[in-house]
Parts: sequence; C-alpha cells; structure tokens
Amino acid sequence: MSEVKLPMSFFTPKQKKVWDYIKSYHKDNSYPPTYEEIRVHMKYKYVGQVSAMIQKLKEKGYVDNTPGVARSLYAKDVDSIVVRLK
Repeated sequence: MSEVKLPMSFFTPKQKKVWDYIKSYHKDNSYPPTYEEIRVHMKYKYVGQVSAMIQKLKEKGYVDNTPGVARSLYAKDVDSIVVRLK
C-alpha cells in the first residue's frame, strides 16, 4: 500500500470556492460558517445544496466536523491530506 498527497485538482471549481470560503470565514471570525451562511455566500437556493457539497468535500477528505456539534466544520490543510492507495 502506498500513500500520495491529494492534489488540488481533485476539487471542482464550486468545491474549491466552498472550501476557500470555510477557510477564510474561520480565519476572519475564529469560528466556522453555518450551512446557511455558506448558502448565502454561494447564492444557492437551498441549504440541502450546501449539505450535499459538504458531504462530497468530507468524502474527498477536504473538510471535517464533529457530529452533533454546531459550527464544528473546518477545512483541512490540503498539503496534509494523504490518500492510501491499495
């Protein structure tokens, strides 16, 4: 089994925009944005769109949170994300 760093090219443009927003919001406010704040920033019509986007980012390893804890979403440092190949 080998390990490789996850390249930035694994982001879609919208995923990159959401990831960047989470990082910058957290840096500016010392806490992460809510799904509603992300929805407004991205000009999405429904919070469900944000939820689906966050789920994809979680699956790719770009973001994480503590289940059941409000405002626990955080963007991981892309340089530290490692994928294990079978």
